[in-house]
Amino acid sequence: MTRIISMLIVLMSCQAIGADKNGQFAIKGVGNVGCKSYVSIIQSNNQQKYLFAGWLNGFITSHNQHLIDTFDLTSWENVETLGNYMYQHCILNTEKSFFQAATDMVTKLGTEKIDLYKSAVTFSANSKTYVVYDQVVMRMKQKLSDLNIFSGDINAEITTNFKDAVKTYAHNTDIEIESIFDQQLLFKMFHG
Repeated sequence: MTRIISMLIVLMSCQAIGADKNGQFAIKGVGNVGCKSYVSIIQSNNQQKYLFAGWLNGFITSHNQHLIDTFDLTSWENVETLGNYMYQHCILNTEKSFFQAATDMVTKLGTEKIDLYKSAVTFSANSKTYVVYDQVVMRMKQKLSDLNIFSGDINAEITTNFKDAVKTYAHNTDIEIESIFDQQLLFKMFHG
């Protein structure tokens, strides 16, 4: 019985790793394309850029499904922001494949991931609808509070006080925003 349980554990751990017994696996699609080619495609605004965006979304979805304690690696980033990350990373790492660059990005995203889905808020501005995880709103409030721009409860409620604090932050950092969840603003707030 112990031997059967040991075999099951080994088989299950191999599936979790997702590679053959030599640690190798097939990389599909544009994951095989070099960063140098990706940079060229982006710079020339080639329609192939959409293949990379689709591949990247699938890559992240796969990680969301298989990483422990992970609901969403991209807590606030949209595909355009992720594409910009990839572009900048590939400029600096032209010898890497798109897959390798995406793996680097996933490693960095893991530090800010949504580990457990709680809820999300919906917010409309300028004819666009944004769905933002509660945890992101709370991180924003905490950051604004740390900067003495926001005073109030650190929760996911979108109040006038919170909106005003975000606008003040945007003004103070010279960022023009379309909404309080503007990608450039969130990048500056969390990584600036």
